[in-house]
Amino acid sequence: MKKLIHALFSICLVLALTFSITSGASAAETASADITRGSCGASVTYEFNRSTGILIIKGSGRMDDFLKSGTAPWYKDRLNVKNIIIGEGVTYLGEYAFKYCQAENVAVSSSVKEIGMKAFIYTDSLKQVYYSGTKSQFSAIQIASGNSAFKTAPVSYESSLSLASVSPASAAITETSSLTYTFSSGVLTIKGKGAMKNYIADMSGRPEWIKYKSQAKSIVIASGVTSIGDYAFSDFTAVTSVTIPSTVTKIGYRAFYKNYALKIVTLPNSVTSVGKNAFQNCTGLEKVTLSGSLSEIPAYCFSQCSSLRTVTLTSRTARINSCAFDGTALETVSFRGTAAAFKSITVASGNTPFKNAKVSYI
Repeated sequence: MKKLIHALFSICLVLALTFSITSGASAAETASADITRGSCGASVTYEFNRSTGILIIKGSGRMDDFLKSGTAPWYKDRLNVKNIIIGEGVTYLGEYAFKYCQAENVAVSSSVKEIGMKAFIYTDSLKQVYYSGTKSQFSAIQIASGNSAFKTAPVSYESSLSLASVSPASAAITETSSLTYTFSSGVLTIKGKGAMKNYIADMSGRPEWIKYKSQAKSIVIASGVTSIGDYAFSDFTAVTSVTIPSTVTKIGYRAFYKNYALKIVTLPNSVTSVGKNAFQNCTGLEKVTLSGSLSEIPAYCFSQCSSLRTVTLTSRTARINSCAFDGTALETVSFRGTAAAFKSITVASGNTPFKNAKVSYI
């Protein structure tokens, strides 16, 4: 607890100082191995502390735009960025500025008036935006396309802004040392005990087995593995089958995204949580049997699964979130429950195929 309080105090101090700073260190200034500083605009500088994961942007005026290929000076540390602080005086955040940065929190000064195209693209870990201005000021910010992670994150405004609440990023699920993988005759097997690491869209942040993404025909998760991480098997385009054991309780964000050849998905009753977009764009997927422990189907979970015709779910499912079945060819919903229980399910917008499908009570 003492360590947590000390960490929170450190963040508060940095934030309090940052939001009052109007000019920064020289662009050429470089600190210790843990801290790097430099220029990222005509009058804008940055400071990144590797030990804390805090990236601070300060100065006045516009930040530079960066290239899609990743030319921001902190890009090499993108996987280590845990908090981003935009100081008072900065008016513009550059294109592709924070691409792939895994920050959970972003603190933005009210001086920011514009956010460039894809400044926050692939910032999949973003959980909270802290804004030093009012709600109306935030609404007036011009936010270019490709910033959905920023746009959809919860925002704390001036009236409720507590610098103390911008805490260090919580520890992510880490890969257990006993998890191993093998690949033989087209079968990729993950085995061991414990949780799988969460991965990101950036290929440099993918699992080692990504090298088999075009060769694997089958994925087998052995008993003992308790979760399937974000992006764990994303883009495995040749996989036709996936085996998930009863020890798995969680499936991460885009875990099986764009598994074009996948035909059937069966989630064991042990699965209680599935991430958004988990099976999005699995265009060959035809049949899905959902876990009896799953209370809701996340947004875009099966979106654009254009061959999906049959789904089985239970009375445990209480909500289907936005666009979960958008772009599918659903014909039949097999429901393990009563007609009254089915009618009580909350179905969000973007699920017309689900609403129009024939219901069979089993």
